[in-house]
Amino acid sequence: MQRRAGDPARAEAHWTRAIQYDPTHTEALDRLIELTRARSDWRRVVELLKLREQAETGADQKRELLAEIGRLLRVELRAAPEALPYLEQAARLAPADAHVVEPLADAYFDAGRVADAGRLYADLVAGLKGRKTREAARWLFRLGAIAEQQGHEREALERLSAAFAIDPTHGATMAALGRLYVKQSEWEKARKVFRSMLLQNLGADAKMTKADVYLELGRIHARLGEGPKARNMYERGLELEPDHGSLKEALAELR
Repeated sequence: MQRRAGDPARAEAHWTRAIQYDPTHTEALDRLIELTRARSDWRRVVELLKLREQAETGADQKRELLAEIGRLLRVELRAAPEALPYLEQAARLAPADAHVVEPLADAYFDAGRVADAGRLYADLVAGLKGRKTREAARWLFRLGAIAEQQGHEREALERLSAAFAIDPTHGATMAALGRLYVKQSEWEKARKVFRSMLLQNLGADAKMTKADVYLELGRIHARLGEGPKARNMYERGLELEPDHGSLKEALAELR
């Protein structure tokens, strides 16, 4: 069967008819997956990938398809619990492949199965045999986040400190470390971490803006009785986000 060029809607209708006659028609499935990806119809892409995986006989290709199904469900469709069976199947086909195991660990974490996630992250770190890579920093951060969720602050601090030592530019690690230092009244350590955050481009995973960082720095100075320094931090934060409610409240409390 020849691929038809031209109008995407007509092409999609053509290939859809092909798989209605033969659900294992791999060329038709591949063309449909390509077309539906182009319009970001992720649920449809997932359904087509499921058919493609069922038609596939090669173990490596099946693993890649299962991993992609899981990724789309977890990342694009925000359906981590639904992604788990596919990621688990992929991991069974390649239990030592970090590119397969890490997404499964992430899906467990997203689904609230932190014990299962922690076991996999720990295995991934152990597999590096002490190598200090960005992957190690990422997995140590996750282990720290899990320990914090479980109320094990000492372990969380150890994991996050190890992650920070490897990658001192990771915003989420710095935010978590700063938060823990504040909880433990380690004001100078918290201040240093938050000041470091001002030098970074904070991604969404940090869950803090630079205005939020100025708020934390101001609060630290306020707790230390350093009113003028606290005011300066709050005002600098408001320069970035004039409508930041918490900064406004904190500044008003100083007056």
